[in-house]
Amino acid sequence: GKTGDLSDLEYGWPYNEPGHDPRAGTPAFMAAEYLRGSYEFTRRAYRRAPPTPDLIARSMADLKELLEACAPLVDHKTRFNFYHDLESIFWIYIWYLHNRLPKKLMQSNPDLTSLEESAERLFYNVIAGNPSRTDLIFEPHASVQLVRILTPIYTPEFQFLVERIPVRAVLDSVYVSLEETNRVEGLWPQGQFNFEVYPVFRRTFDVMVAGMKVDADYEAQ
Repeated sequence: GKTGDLSDLEYGWPYNEPGHDPRAGTPAFMAAEYLRGSYEFTRRAYRRAPPTPDLIARSMADLKELLEACAPLVDHKTRFNFYHDLESIFWIYIWYLHNRLPKKLMQSNPDLTSLEESAERLFYNVIAGNPSRTDLIFEPHASVQLVRILTPIYTPEFQFLVERIPVRAVLDSVYVSLEETNRVEGLWPQGQFNFEVYPVFRRTFDVMVAGMKVDADYEAQ
């Protein structure tokens, strides 16, 4: 099987114990909702759901509880979890597509204006939270827009790099499923996480690595 090495474990701790603030990492690669300090997928799932007679008929007490659950958690109470680490891998991939463009992967003399504007939206001034990042994970139209920006830049034989952006839908799905359930003392029980998402991510990036056939010709210029 595949193996790897882990290092820099000074910020590692058991999931169910208090630990250091992981915001000491690189903001460009951090999970969107962790940077914003609110459980974005809980709030957006309720906002996205159409009203139903049952929802309208809730008592005022139930509605008050619902609004409190959907409100942003101030004082940065959002707790780091397993999906946030997985999302970091997604952001490294998106950052690469914006900032490391080997010449052999690019069309001749592409217009990079839209790409530069996209990079600025997604990766600059993100430490206080960035709604564009959450949109890319949660809103299908945002990933479609990004694919449209990147498609004219990459040559046809390397479009498979751009075509993997919809893997973000996997994160959207597991976030919403998780955040619809109840936390215990600020944490979701480990049994609430769907770890089948990891093989999906691995297969996605295995395809890209195989397609790249890494050699000196594809080093970033």
